[in-house]
Amino acid sequence: MPDWSVVIRHLEELRRYIGYLRELQSHTRDEVLYDWRVQSVVERNLQLAVEVVISVAEQLIALLDLPMPDSGREAVFRLVAADVLSRELGSKMADAVSFRNILVHKYIGIDRDLVYEALQYSLDDLEAFLTVVTEFVERQLKAED
Repeated sequence: MPDWSVVIRHLEELRRYIGYLRELQSHTRDEVLYDWRVQSVVERNLQLAVEVVISVAEQLIALLDLPMPDSGREAVFRLVAADVLSRELGSKMADAVSFRNILVHKYIGIDRDLVYEALQYSLDDLEAFLTVVTEFVERQLKAED
C-alpha cells in the first residue's frame, strides 16, 4: 500500500509558504522592487513554494508508479497525463517551475517586476494546486480503506 504521508507533509509545507507569501503581498511594489530585504524574502518563499510543488509531483509520480521525469516541468505534465491536474493548472505550474529556475539560476538580472507580479497574481495558482492535490490524495486514501 502506498505511503501518502510524505505527500501530505509536503502539502502542509506548501500551505505554510503560501501563508507567508500572502503576508508578503502587503508590501508595496516599490518595497518589492527596491528593498533588498523584502526582495530576498519574497524570492526565497516563491522558490521554496515551487520546489515543494516539484517534490509533490515527483512523490505522486513514484506512488502512482509512473515513469520518472527528467525535469520539474515534465513532472508537472506527468500529473496532467495521469489526470491529477487539469491541462490549464499543469501549464500554470510548469510556468511556475520555469520561474523558479530563473530565481535559482539567474543571479544577476532577475526581473523584479516579474517577482512582484508573481507575488500578487500567482498565489491563487499555488493554492489551486494545493487544493487539487489534497483532494486527490484524500480520494486515494478513501479508496484504500
